[in-house]
Amino acid sequence: MHSAITSEKKDARIFQSALSIIKNSHPPLLFLHYHGLDDLNHSFGPYDGRTIKHFQQLWQWHQELCKEWSGHILIVSDHGAHSIENEAQFNQKLITKDTKGTHGDFIFADMAVPVIEQAGLGKRTINPKLTKEQAEQIWELLGTPFSVCNKSNAEQPGTLEIIINNQSKFFTIDSDSNLFSQEFYFDYLKKGIPLRGHFKGIRLIDLLNGIDLSSIKQIVAYSFDGLQVAYSNDDLMNNELVVGLKPDVQQSVEAFTLYPLKDKFPNRMVKQLKRIEVF
Repeated sequence: MHSAITSEKKDARIFQSALSIIKNSHPPLLFLHYHGLDDLNHSFGPYDGRTIKHFQQLWQWHQELCKEWSGHILIVSDHGAHSIENEAQFNQKLITKDTKGTHGDFIFADMAVPVIEQAGLGKRTINPKLTKEQAEQIWELLGTPFSVCNKSNAEQPGTLEIIINNQSKFFTIDSDSNLFSQEFYFDYLKKGIPLRGHFKGIRLIDLLNGIDLSSIKQIVAYSFDGLQVAYSNDDLMNNELVVGLKPDVQQSVEAFTLYPLKDKFPNRMVKQLKRIEVF
């Protein structure tokens, strides 16, 4: 689950995370739950234009995931939906004055949930147990260069790698601290408790000089301890993504941190930031 201001952005984060996982780690099983559609149904009803538009967007995202996924795919719904805007007596126990749609009632139209089954279109992934040399040989036979992402030189805390179009840029605390000199503040809620602070850093968008920002579809941030978080182009343009330094970098190995400052919760903050890949 992901938190976001709108239902659409909530599901967009689910999609971005799934796409990132499929492209980078090839899991044997992946379970996605788009809950934003459920929220839209309750708030506006299943036939509202906003709900229908988001439903169509979900199908487009599904097709994008199919191109990357090589395994079996099942699409199911946990329940039906029913418009109650003009049915004042329908399922009263679940209705508030602002409710426009509900899960439905004990009727066939609301209980018949479709199941879609199909195969992914992606190629089979290379055995992850192969050595680096074996993997390079296989990629060479396939006519595709071995990904530079698997050759990262950013192996020490205090070093950040940004990969754009298979080209790497490196930043270090020692030599580039002057770039990260602007003052920023974060104000999050963590388990209901305010989490506030200040740090020095730079907006990620300012580190992406010389590329067409509108062409960016996804940004994936990796930490040294294995965390992987995906951000969308909407996050880049409208959320305030800031790469910051810890206030006391001399006594902390967590040299870089990626802050999405317009998020309400710190769920997508990436500490011990190691690498950022731009697609």
